[in-house]
Amino acid sequence: MAGLGTFQFLAMNRRGVFYPFLAVYAYQRLGANLMQVGLLSALPMFASSITQPYWGKLSDKTGKRKSFIILGETIAGIAYLLMMRLSEIWYLIVGLTILEGFWSMSNVTWSTLIIDVAPPSERGRVMGYLNTIGVAGMAFGVFAAGIMYDTAGFIVNFVLSAAMMFVSAVVVWVWVDDQKRTAMPTEKMAAKTEETEGDLPMLRMLVVTSSLSMFGINGLRQLMMIYMGSGLGFSGTLIGTVSAIGNVTNLILGIPVGYLSDKVDKKRLYLVALALNTLTPAVLFLSETPFHFILVSALVGISWPLSETTAFPMAGEFAPATNRGKFLGYFNAVRFLCGFGLPPFLLGGYLADYLKNLRLAEGLEETQALITSSKETFLVAMITTLIGLLLWIPVLKKRESSHQRTSSPPEPQISESHTNAA
Repeated sequence: MAGLGTFQFLAMNRRGVFYPFLAVYAYQRLGANLMQVGLLSALPMFASSITQPYWGKLSDKTGKRKSFIILGETIAGIAYLLMMRLSEIWYLIVGLTILEGFWSMSNVTWSTLIIDVAPPSERGRVMGYLNTIGVAGMAFGVFAAGIMYDTAGFIVNFVLSAAMMFVSAVVVWVWVDDQKRTAMPTEKMAAKTEETEGDLPMLRMLVVTSSLSMFGINGLRQLMMIYMGSGLGFSGTLIGTVSAIGNVTNLILGIPVGYLSDKVDKKRLYLVALALNTLTPAVLFLSETPFHFILVSALVGISWPLSETTAFPMAGEFAPATNRGKFLGYFNAVRFLCGFGLPPFLLGGYLADYLKNLRLAEGLEETQALITSSKETFLVAMITTLIGLLLWIPVLKKRESSHQRTSSPPEPQISESHTNAA
């Protein structure tokens, strides 16, 4: 567990060090326009998404999960060092796209390794632990990145990111065990079907509902910041405080929620996460005071660990063990695209900007147009998350009714001889 936690901290710390200030670096130092900044985020994420199923399938065939993680971290670390002197934005976009395409071998095999080594009854706890460690690593990374950007420039972020990649590879090589842990006797029969056949219809529905929910929530993150600052005139300190509330809530609840997901039905707990993700944009639509936005941030901080400690372990259970890497690669690919790649561009970017221009054409002044278009975008996000919630409810009910029919004891049969005797 210590090896898994160390790798998770380094991975999320590296992302905190590099990505939050990448857009600022590209815009201020490389002279990129807003479209290029958007591509700098979208194209690497697209490359990571489309390559993960391939790497996952290859790791299934070879069974060398650790080797893929080590190779992915090493290649990415070298690429960071090669890109640190690039002064053209298009070179940086192409370089990061290639980097993410190769680094994705580490991402998908790391995810699969967690499912491989953690018994089904402990997967929620493991994911809760890793989620908490990851949030702490990300927060520390973002804080350090801000200091380094102001004092030493973004080049240092390239070097530090590469160093953490190399250290991560060593941690996995030396400290992470890729042998499956032995299940408890009571688990073996329950996990028999999961370890062989899986449940692909449930996996597909999990992908659809999770993607819709993540699309609605993650598409609003950047827009919410702009809405608070430029629309409502909140100070930078207040905006930072609102953001911190979500991180602190996530940090506090990560491990307890992980334990809870191992004790109760993950499918029902996942339903709660979908419901909270639907409630969040609804509250955001009504938000006008700092308290409202703190509530929104807290809701996100609650729903994120609920989702991560249920959705991913369920994906591991629904995916056939013999092809787990391939199917988790597809799971990650769709979630990456719908959760992180497309939403900021399509929902919080293109749609919000389109609606704002419509309101400006109607004669609204700049601030009021931003407020109105943002609220309209929040409603679209709520509808998107609501669809995900409504799709999961009948699946859950059908699953429970099927389980009740199979688990209920057969009715006693009265023999013909007994009837005649009576």
